Amino acid sequence: ITKKKIFEAMEDISFVDLYQPEDLNEIISIIKQDLESNFENVDICINDNPPDFTEEPFLLSAKGICGNCRLLDVGGAENINYPELQNTEFQIEDIAKYS
Repeated sequence: ITKKKIFEAMEDISFVDLYQPEDLNEIISIIKQDLESNFENVDICINDNPPDFTEEPFLLSAKGICGNCRLLDVGGAENINYPELQNTEFQIEDIAKYS
């Protein structure tokens, strides 16, 4: 399979707006409800002072999510039907140009 064929397949890229609640308590109630169905004790709170993920043990290169989040689903179940794609290596830099 050629790079050209892979990029032709990328024409099927779809963009969707994700729901962004105005109130974090809405998210908390949903997460809490789901967790309570699986765990005996659940406690969720909003942390006004989140950890610095640039420090141990995470060591990320930058703080926060930088306000420019992207969610990429590369491959997917439909590729199971195309054996020639199963060992394909995708370059995130190339894919990111489309996001």
